Amino acid sequence: MTTSHPNDYHSDLTEDRLNIIARKMLKMVYLTYDTNSTDYDGRWTLGSVIFGRVKNMLEMMALESEYPWFGLAKSGMDITPTIGSVPFRFATDDPNAPKKSHILDQNPAELRQMGFAFSVEQDLKWRWYIEKGYSEFDTPKVTFVGLDCLSNNLVCEWAYTGNIPSIHAVDSERKGSVIQSEPAVQLPAAGVTIKKPQNSD
Repeated sequence: MTTSHPNDYHSDLTEDRLNIIARKMLKMVYLTYDTNSTDYDGRWTLGSVIFGRVKNMLEMMALESEYPWFGLAKSGMDITPTIGSVPFRFATDDPNAPKKSHILDQNPAELRQMGFAFSVEQDLKWRWYIEKGYSEFDTPKVTFVGLDCLSNNLVCEWAYTGNIPSIHAVDSERKGSVIQSEPAVQLPAAGVTIKKPQNSD
């Protein structure tokens, strides 16, 4: 495992900036668990919702301009945001055993951005990996990696180490329903006399 920090390779990749993005990504993961943990949800549906929410969050983050250093080179399904002048892409995947090889491809927007962003500093491509986690033993986390553009070899790796709240397992057995007694309700005296109906016989 590499020990260098992304900031060693590009001055725009500061610890504060990476922490902000990582926290926002994890927020979308936990939001998805809170709103999509039904009997009809599984790894595929959760992964799709997490990807969509993170993508939309990154687009809104660029449009709202809260962070002057955060931009957007390309929107859409192959979204390419920028940290300063550094473009990146993201996937919901395991960085140590990635299955989504398409995320390693550099789209035209990324190549254009890198054409001037890396004229002096080392030429790496940057990827965020969101590991969803499905139990208390496998909590979600995000990792930011720098890869050699030609070989895809890992050159630099940074993992978010902030506080991560506990989550429940989506595939775990659901707890049984809780039976609650009827609440004791005491009605105030109405002060109204109810007349009994007269017998018509």
